[in-house]
Amino acid sequence: MQSTLKDIDKTHFKKDHKKNLIGMEYMFIIREGDKEAIFELKNNFKKSPKSDIIAAYNNCVKIGIVGAHAQAQRILALHFIFISIFEKSPINIEHDLIISLTGMIGLKNEQWYYLNN
Repeated sequence: MQSTLKDIDKTHFKKDHKKNLIGMEYMFIIREGDKEAIFELKNNFKKSPKSDIIAAYNNCVKIGIVGAHAQAQRILALHFIFISIFEKSPINIEHDLIISLTGMIGLKNEQWYYLNN
């Protein structure tokens, strides 16, 4: 049976923002060990202040999606943390497998917002 991204974290999977899509997309095919790796990354992000989480996301935007599976794991962990903390994510996930970034963000009044909008 093929796993989906929803199988990784059902409680934090919501509809994402479709505006401001940038650059490359990554088709995430779940491999053995992904769930554990993403949970570990997610738990590390839980210890970080909001500003560090936003900086980590913005660094992904600066670098762009390079097609590395480990990078996609990190982006997914960020997505789940954004949903958990902010109740929305700047990371777009379509059809439960296509990951894309939506542009640089900042932090204001404890919420993230798009820069240059």
